[in-house]
Amino acid sequence: MTLPSGSVVVLDRHARVVDGGRALLGGHPTRLLRLTPRAQRLLTGRVLRVRDRARAVLADLLVATGRVDFRGRLSTAALGGAA
Repeated sequence: MTLPSGSVVVLDRHARVVDGGRALLGGHPTRLLRLTPRAQRLLTGRVLRVRDRARAVLADLLVATGRVDFRGRLSTAALGGAA
């Protein structure tokens, strides 16, 4: 599954960003996912907006491992006005 451009995923409330943003802890079952420096830059806080292939691949991984809630396509107002 590749999420279309404009899709938004948000880290699940149980997922934890650890090791200074270099890893995510969570999912079902709980696992530690180390992020590459590039993946770290793609994840803005707890939100990932799919804009290109790299973000789509990361979003697919996060969805498949149960670390995020898929929010579909959200308006920027739904995310507090963040662009």
